[in-house]
Amino acid sequence: MAAMVPLTLALWVPTVVVMFAMMKPHKAAMWAFVLGWMYLPELGIGLPGLPDFTKVSSTAIAIMLGVCLFDMQRLASFRPSLWDVPIVLWCIAPFMSSVVNGDGVYDGLSSMLKVILPWGFPYLIGRLYLSNPIQAREMARIMFIATIIYLPLVWLELIISPQLHLKVYGQHAHQFIHSIRWGGYRPRVFMKNGLILGLWMAGAGICGVILWHTKQLKDVFGMPISWLVPIQLVTFVFCKSSGALVLGMAGIGLYFSTYYIKTRVVMLGVLMALPIYLSSRVIFDWDAQPILDTAGSVFSPQRVESLQVRIYNENELRDKAMERPLFGWGGYNRSRIQNEEGEDTSTTDSAWIIVLGQNGLLGLISFFGVLMLPMLRVAYRVPPKEWRHPVIGPSIALAMVLGIFMIDRLLNAQINPIPLMIAGGLTTMPWRKVFAMIQMQAIMNRAKKRGLGVQEHPSRSNTQ
Repeated sequence: MAAMVPLTLALWVPTVVVMFAMMKPHKAAMWAFVLGWMYLPELGIGLPGLPDFTKVSSTAIAIMLGVCLFDMQRLASFRPSLWDVPIVLWCIAPFMSSVVNGDGVYDGLSSMLKVILPWGFPYLIGRLYLSNPIQAREMARIMFIATIIYLPLVWLELIISPQLHLKVYGQHAHQFIHSIRWGGYRPRVFMKNGLILGLWMAGAGICGVILWHTKQLKDVFGMPISWLVPIQLVTFVFCKSSGALVLGMAGIGLYFSTYYIKTRVVMLGVLMALPIYLSSRVIFDWDAQPILDTAGSVFSPQRVESLQVRIYNENELRDKAMERPLFGWGGYNRSRIQNEEGEDTSTTDSAWIIVLGQNGLLGLISFFGVLMLPMLRVAYRVPPKEWRHPVIGPSIALAMVLGIFMIDRLLNAQINPIPLMIAGGLTTMPWRKVFAMIQMQAIMNRAKKRGLGVQEHPSRSNTQ
């Protein structure tokens, strides 16, 4: 059974190449990322001197191979822009950290590859295949449809407990104790833990709601979306992931509040809160008591205690990171805390503190720049009154998905290639051309209606 992991990861590469041979390249890339994330094993294959071969790297490599074989012209026509500076800086930050800390060029190149595979490739693929609103609509539909197909597996694990990863791949992806929640089981299917599944369900729920609201998806396999969206959202609640539930509802709430209030203030306020939070965490020593008191009125004492321990550890790690603020400590756990016996006592859950410790301020700024700049561009370029427009709505849905992933990086560190693909697409979405096209279409429609009116009037006169 253990052989299923390397066999599946290895066979996935030619499978994706076949998908490129049979489908349009952009659809093949989208379905490959979504299906790979949802069904491939969480267990990776260790490679000496190289990044582990995981479902993320396997899918990224397979898609790039498919692009080179079947759509090389698009890759050759790709041109970087200034908006791509954050992803470039993030990809070279590990190299700088390795060299500055004396680990050498080879270690730096290996560290770069560990970022390029899960970050750089998905971002580049997004730049290639999420470059217009039509492709954005396709991506939002694929996320929702794939999740609807996934629901029976989620319901099964709600009943029998998380067993599918064990039965198919021979090993649990995570400690089973974390799957017991709210007096029952928290499903995870083929994802690492229940939180990751919950966050995926949140993103799919956002896509479903906005596709429904903008009338860009009527049914799935003959079932109306007016049935499927409530079913998906109820299942999302039963995934029992409180953090993901808050983020999912916040994403839906942000969409509707921005559209109906017709102001960018709410979205800009959320986006500005991110650098304010990170700056305060880097500069000041938090005791976070007001946050803990607020959390205590909403969550269980165990969750509040976990948050308190996390904040304490982050304060300790922040102090260690600021000893080498620009490029960080690099790899080999140098950014972590050891006791007098040399034992590692650190608890690192949040991506921001891991990045700050390993890659310094260069890494932290570029890391969140990759995620935040596309959101700022959407907020600046797209008027709230247009958010429900059939052409615009699906892109807004993807922006909300990227937003909840970005906020989750403040508390967790799992890598998901789909939001990075979305970031690549939204980074250079040609909004001016899109609005010009919409305006031209509206003019043509009005002219067509007026033309029909002129033709009908003489006919009525002749009849009389």
